[in-house]
Parts: sequence; structure tokens; C-alpha cells
Amino acid sequence: MNCYRTLSLPVLCFALAIITGVKQRIPTLDGYDPGSCNYTIHGKEVLVKDRDDNEIILICVKDKNGYKWKSTDGTKNTVGEFFNPGDDCADVLNKRQDSEDGFYWITLKGPNLYKVYCDMTTDGGGFILVGRINGSKTWSVPSNSNPVEPYGEPHWLSSLGDAPIMDFRVQMATSEDFKDTKAHWSFRLQSQRPLKNLMTTADGCDQRSAGIGNIAYVKDLQTEKIVSTKLRCSKFGFAHHIVLKFGWGKQEINRLENLINKINTSLSKSKCLS
Repeated sequence: MNCYRTLSLPVLCFALAIITGVKQRIPTLDGYDPGSCNYTIHGKEVLVKDRDDNEIILICVKDKNGYKWKSTDGTKNTVGEFFNPGDDCADVLNKRQDSEDGFYWITLKGPNLYKVYCDMTTDGGGFILVGRINGSKTWSVPSNSNPVEPYGEPHWLSSLGDAPIMDFRVQMATSEDFKDTKAHWSFRLQSQRPLKNLMTTADGCDQRSAGIGNIAYVKDLQTEKIVSTKLRCSKFGFAHHIVLKFGWGKQEINRLENLINKINTSLSKSKCLS
């Protein structure tokens, strides 16, 4: 018994020393960004969060194209991660065909990074979820820069206002899980335009009811058939005020409302002084 304990203790301590040493050698970073990968840190490992907020160990490696971060197991496709973002959801899908619905990092071919929810299955996949509402009045839904979740808080993703679009989908259901879908439409536009200009009072729409104008065709995704090539404006709601906007335009409305409130406050103070 004494001999067993004497032999086992050094082995146990040695094993613990190795494990502890590995943990101390790998810096744990707070967030998704591992920093720059270059020749000065070639071979360095870091612990960061992946797109699903799970921990992942990355190593700075060199290949024929230069230095880049790579998962330590060498098998994980990292397209759509913070350190290897796609241009958009369609680009991620093209580069990792095993992609599933979920959150990914994209750039929209610009300098900024955006975390978005990608639908990788419907109608071929590659769609960004840009808004969720409870009701038909789109202009009453708040806007913020938080990623829109399929079953999360209703809002429009304001940070993607300048994203160029050609296709836009609208899915309507009477249940939160969208299993009771009543309509699912896909709109192909005549020409590309910024997402913030999706709703318009021109291009086939009128001043009383804004809608998706300049439409090339409409596809019913429940039947997988093109149902119209002549519809030029798909309207949402009835006769709302032409000043009221939804989604990305609401930030400007909020600015004007704040300005009006300041003016009214100043007028009230002036009256009190008089």
C-alpha cells in the first residue's frame, strides 16, 4: 500500500502540472476577437467565443496566402466566425455547404462586422433575418442594432440599412413558432437598392400606403410557384401617415420628435418667463 501511494503521487502531480501548464499557456480572451494573426505570433493559441458563444481554441498559422487563425482540430469550417466572416449569408452558404440556420458574422463587403441570423434552408438559403413583428403595423416596431432572432423580441435590425438587396421575404403566421404559417412570399426586385429604402411611396406605390415597390415578380414559397410578374407594389397596412416610416427610417423620426419636444420645451419656458 505504501509503495503504491509513493509511486502514484509523483505521476499524479506530473499530470496535473502538464494540464495546468496548458491552460496557463493559452490566453483566454473576453469575446469573439482573437486579434491580429501575423508572423510575430505565429503558432500562438488563444481561447475565444465562436458564433454560437461556445469556447473555441484558435492557433495562428501560415499558409500560401499568409497568416490566419485556424481551429486547433483543423477540421472545423470557420467561415462565418468573427475572425473569418462571410460577405453575407449567401457567401457563407457557398463556402460551407453544410451550413445550418443560425448566427454568423458577415461584412457586407465593407469594413464593419455584423452578427446576423441566417436562414440557410428556405428557398435555397442565404437569407438574413432583418425584422420580426407581432402585428401588421410595421412602422410601430422599434429599431436597434441587436441581431434579430426568430423567436426573440420584435424589432428591425437598424445596422443593415445600407445593405444592398435584390430579394426580400415575408412570412406570416398565427403562432409564435411559425408552424401555423398562413403566407410566405418572396419578392424579387427590379433592381438592387438599400434595405433602408425597401418601403417606398414611389415605384408603383402611392403616398397613402407605402410598400415594397419596383417588384419584378412574387413567389409563393408554400407552393414554390411564381404567382405574379405584374405586381409593382406590395402594401403593408392601410393609409398610414406619409411621414411615419418603419424600421430604419424610425431613427430619423425619433430625431425629429426630440427636436420638436425641445422646441416645445423652449416655448413653454418663454411663456413662463413672460
